[in-house]
Amino acid sequence: MKTKQLTSLSASRIKTFKQCLFKYFMNYIIDPRVDLGTNWGACHGTVIHNVLEAYANGDRNWQKNLLAEYLKIDKYGKRLLEQAKPTDYTKPSPLHKCLTSGCEHYIDGVCAIEGVEVSKLSGCGRLLYAASVRLLERYLADYSPIYDREIVGVELDFRIEFEPGKHMRGYIDFAYKENDVIHMIDYKTGRKWEPSQNQKAIENDIQAQMYAVALNHLYPGEPIILTFHFFMNRPITVWYDPKEIMKIRYKLSKIWDEIQDFHNRYAELAERIRDGQADLPKICQFLCKEKICDEQWKKFQQFIST
Repeated sequence: MKTKQLTSLSASRIKTFKQCLFKYFMNYIIDPRVDLGTNWGACHGTVIHNVLEAYANGDRNWQKNLLAEYLKIDKYGKRLLEQAKPTDYTKPSPLHKCLTSGCEHYIDGVCAIEGVEVSKLSGCGRLLYAASVRLLERYLADYSPIYDREIVGVELDFRIEFEPGKHMRGYIDFAYKENDVIHMIDYKTGRKWEPSQNQKAIENDIQAQMYAVALNHLYPGEPIILTFHFFMNRPITVWYDPKEIMKIRYKLSKIWDEIQDFHNRYAELAERIRDGQADLPKICQFLCKEKICDEQWKKFQQFIST
C-alpha cells in the first residue's frame, strides 16, 4: 500500500498538524490501523448525530432510534441498557466516568462487562445512553421547530476546490432556510462553550472558518448564518463578511503548502517504514494533547534522522 498523499484538507487534519507533527506523521502519512478499543466519547457523538439525522429526515421517534443506535454496539448489548433510565440519574454526570452507585455490573471495583478495574475504563455505554436521553430531551425541547423549516442539507458531505489544485472537505450536520437566509448548524455534543471564551475564539476556530469558505462556495451570494450548538450549555453564532472569507482562503492555502511540504519531506521515510525497511519507535502517538512538547519533538527529530 502506498503512503497516503495530501488530497484534501479537513479541520481534524489541520488541528492534528498544528498539535503534534509526530501524531500527524503516524495518522496521515503512515496511516496505521490502531485498535484503540471502544471510544465512548466518539460513540456518544456519533449516536447523537445519527439520531438527529433520522429526525431531520422525518423519523421523529428519537427515543426508539437512540436505543437502537446503542444496541448496535455489540460488546454491551441489551443487558447493559435494559435498566438504563434517565430517571436513575439526578444530574448530568461526566461522560467518561463509571457509575459505581447502583450499577449492577460493578463488582468489587471491577466492571463485570469489561472485566477490568473501573479506574481503567474509558467510559460506559450505560451511562452514556442515559446522558444521551437527557441531552436530546433538552435539545429537541428548544430546537425541534428548526427541523420543520425548508431543509437545505442533512449530514451533507462536501468536497470543494477552494484554490486551484487545493481541496477541502467536511460534513455539514444540518442546514435549513428561513426568511431567505441559510442557517447551518454544527452539533457539539460533548463540549461546553466556556464562559472564559469570547466570540473571537469561535470566529478564529479553523472548523468555523472552513465552514464559512465551504458555504460561500456552495451557496454563492446567499446570506448565511453559522451556529454551533453546544449541547452542554448554549449555541454560538458566527458570521463572516466577504473580505474575511478571502483572508481565510489565503490562510488555508498557506496551511496546504505547509502540509504538502511536510508530506514531500517525509514520504520516503514513510515508504521505508511501510516496506519494513525501518521500524516505528515505541512512542505514544497521542502523547501531545495541547501543543508540541519539547520531549516529543526531540524524539520525533531523532526518529526522522535515522
